[in-house]
Amino acid sequence: MLRELKESKEGFYDTWHQNSKSSLAFVIDDTSSMRNDIRQVRKGVKSIFDIVKNKNSSQIEDVILVTFNDPKALDSINVGGGGDCPEVTLTGIEKALIESRPRSLLFVFTDTIAKDFNKLEPVKDLALKKLIQISFVLTRGCAEETDEAYKVFQDLAAITSGQVFNLDLSADIRELLKYVEELVQSRKTVVANKIFPPGPHTFTYTVDSKMKELIISVAGRNTNVTIAGPDGQIVDKQGIARTPTFTVVKVTEIKPGVYKAEVNSESETSVVITASTTLHFQYGFSPIIPTTIASTSTKPKPGKKSFIAIKLITDEGENVTLEMLQIRNMDDKIVTEVPFAKTADKKNQFYVTDKMKLPRDAFRIAIKGYDFKTKTPIMRISLTPIEPQIIVTHANTPPKVWIVGDTKVTVEYGHPLKLRCRITAYPKPTVVWEDSDGKSLSADLTVIEISKDYVSVLTIDSVKKNETYTCKAKNHYGQDEMDVVVETTRAFYLDVLETPESAEIEVDTSAKFACKVDARPTADIQWLKDDQPLTIDENIKTSADSSELIINRMKPENSGHYTCTMFLSTRVEEGFEIIGLPYCLSHERTFSTRLLKGKPKPTIDWFFKTTEGPKKIISSGEDHLILHNVSKKISGKYFCEVRNDAGVDSHYTNIIVDFPPDVKGNSAKITAKLDDEITIQCRVVGEPCPEVTWFVNDSIIDTQPCSNDEIHSLV
Repeated sequence: MLRELKESKEGFYDTWHQNSKSSLAFVIDDTSSMRNDIRQVRKGVKSIFDIVKNKNSSQIEDVILVTFNDPKALDSINVGGGGDCPEVTLTGIEKALIESRPRSLLFVFTDTIAKDFNKLEPVKDLALKKLIQISFVLTRGCAEETDEAYKVFQDLAAITSGQVFNLDLSADIRELLKYVEELVQSRKTVVANKIFPPGPHTFTYTVDSKMKELIISVAGRNTNVTIAGPDGQIVDKQGIARTPTFTVVKVTEIKPGVYKAEVNSESETSVVITASTTLHFQYGFSPIIPTTIASTSTKPKPGKKSFIAIKLITDEGENVTLEMLQIRNMDDKIVTEVPFAKTADKKNQFYVTDKMKLPRDAFRIAIKGYDFKTKTPIMRISLTPIEPQIIVTHANTPPKVWIVGDTKVTVEYGHPLKLRCRITAYPKPTVVWEDSDGKSLSADLTVIEISKDYVSVLTIDSVKKNETYTCKAKNHYGQDEMDVVVETTRAFYLDVLETPESAEIEVDTSAKFACKVDARPTADIQWLKDDQPLTIDENIKTSADSSELIINRMKPENSGHYTCTMFLSTRVEEGFEIIGLPYCLSHERTFSTRLLKGKPKPTIDWFFKTTEGPKKIISSGEDHLILHNVSKKISGKYFCEVRNDAGVDSHYTNIIVDFPPDVKGNSAKITAKLDDEITIQCRVVGEPCPEVTWFVNDSIIDTQPCSNDEIHSLV
């Protein structure tokens, strides 16, 4: 439960996202003048330990104890030393900030001012970066409110939504710790943080449906506080702690609406109002589109446009949707209001704005949404002001690598993937990604925080196998690496979209047959002819993806039984027949003539020209001729004759009937003596005119040009 400062500590990003709980840190001045104060702290902190240990609703994961000198356990603090009024207060605060989890509460107990002013900017920067609320508990010593050095405490408390409590007596510490006990009971959000000069002041603040109770802390001399509800009526409040220099009250019965607070004090007054809630948010800035808060910075890069990411933290069952993000100045006036991008991951409550320009001066973030069950509005405001990053001097640091997101990722086969790793190092490291074979892969490196933090993005266009990728970083002071395992899931399916059908194709015409599927992964398609792998040539081929069978010019030998085979985890076959039809096979052909003009209407007759003269054909229609049972015998010249009383006209056309080659040869067996010369003859007819090729034992020995109905001889 109680953690002491250690030399070796876990990385900042290890704790930032492992859960939403925080630390409670005490920084204690252990000089001799603090003897009575430490005794009071011992008494009060033990009861706080019990609350943290036994209440599941507590926001506190652990308690940090740091002293100005050496770190010690609470019971072993030995007071002593001192003498100089100023002490190394900021050094102690810095130690506690380093050790504490983000969004922690830090209380500083001292009776003196700080002398280590050189630590102010690094302390402030770290507190804002980790969103830690710092409050000071000052007992009477040499810490005078009029001292210029005292303002360091005031400024640091104000900018982190903390307070400065000036106690008259050491015994008042016990009252202050009652306030701490209330704060650690459950997760709180700061509703209002105000500082006023002496005298009465009023201000308003909004309570939404996700807030359960209010705690109002007013620091000042002889303070009073009155709270009015949304209906204007004074609400009942329960006293938590009261001394001459501060008052803490609680309002338990609240309802959504605008409340008004009136405070009065004889000195400068600090007011912090917190509410118990199960709804919180983290924010981050990035020059590249972030996928998680872990790949962002709590401060934007100066002068650069940035994406703003919001991670909503809710209890299970919360029904909240965010709509808008506001940029507010330090006077709480809205500077910019933008909607969240439509690509928001509402399931994981992760929202991102478009890339936008941000103020140069300090600002706060407010988020607006609604409870989609009750339709009531929701608003939250960032705990601390946000300032642009500044260039600071870093100690030389070896790289530390974190994988952004899960270290084991499952992705669907063939889908793209982006892997990210975050690297902290100084000076700038060399960063590479490698696969399991040690092959270096191209990746992008982006500066997230100046001179210190980087994000490397590895883009994988298509995931097709299980693989382990390693992000490696190296500089002059060391190296580090971290693995991410990528596993692909193959969603096997095969849907047949189109299959070929049997067809009769005329010789010398073209045709296509489709065999199309939707499959994951891509299916293998194979074509068979007569149960044998299809032979591809210039006349018959398949498309680039094998989904089409293409016949450029049908030949009789292309006839046969074809099969399209689609193979994935299962085998699907579709068989079909292709039959080559020569023109001479019982086909019907229609020939038409177009009568351009004639008056009176002429008559039309069709003729076939023979060696004996024109032979009239009985036509089935005046303007067309139908030839039945087409064969090669009908090849020849045809003409139509058009006649009326004014005269005669005619038009000729040639009809050529294609048919496959017909070979007639001499005897299939020829007897000859050794060294005799023999002549082998054959007569070939066909249309178009066939080419003749002679073979001996399947080897070509001669090719002869077309010569229709002539005798071809091989000597």
